[in-house]
Amino acid sequence: MTKFLSIELHETMARPGTEEDSLTEILMSRTNQELSEIDTFFSAYYGHTLISEIESDTVASNVVDQTSVQSDVISLYEGGPAMEGTLESTYIIIFSNRNFVHLNEVANLYEATYGTPLSDVVTTEFANVMGSALASILQYSRDKAVYFSSRFYTTIAGAGTAHRDLLRLTISRCETDLGNIKIAYQSLYGMSLSTAVTDDTSGSYQLALLALID
Repeated sequence: MTKFLSIELHETMARPGTEEDSLTEILMSRTNQELSEIDTFFSAYYGHTLISEIESDTVASNVVDQTSVQSDVISLYEGGPAMEGTLESTYIIIFSNRNFVHLNEVANLYEATYGTPLSDVVTTEFANVMGSALASILQYSRDKAVYFSSRFYTTIAGAGTAHRDLLRLTISRCETDLGNIKIAYQSLYGMSLSTAVTDDTSGSYQLALLALID
């Protein structure tokens, strides 16, 4: 899996126009240990570092400091909607230094306090790929299964299926949380993930995907 994801990252960045959604999906869904292994392999395989600042032995705690949550909520509001322009450094610091459980608490309290979803705030304050990336982080922190369901849907929907992304999603999630993703997909889109894949693929490629999904 480490080699597979390292090559996927390289190929994603090598293609014309970096695919930010794919980069976000791969990096965000890995643990610090997995990122460390990917970074080590990537450096040896390609001769340069992928992520030099990852602290591989850091384990995010699920214990949330409510005082810190409240402080972050106020900082995000004062650094965004409450002022003209956006204090981007505030958002970057909070989103890059807080674990997913903490960010979910921040998002819940922000909406309860100010009446606006934090995901709407970041896409308004950052009218570019940064806003989309921050919104993806929030969605992932709230419900991983829903996040990956939307990634599967985006990959399959439209005029042409993004087969490389579909293959990566299936392989990388089949041994972890694909069962939960399938339930979320059915609930969100009114059809099973297997049906969606069957409708958009064929041949031995289809059979291989369905074997992993089912």
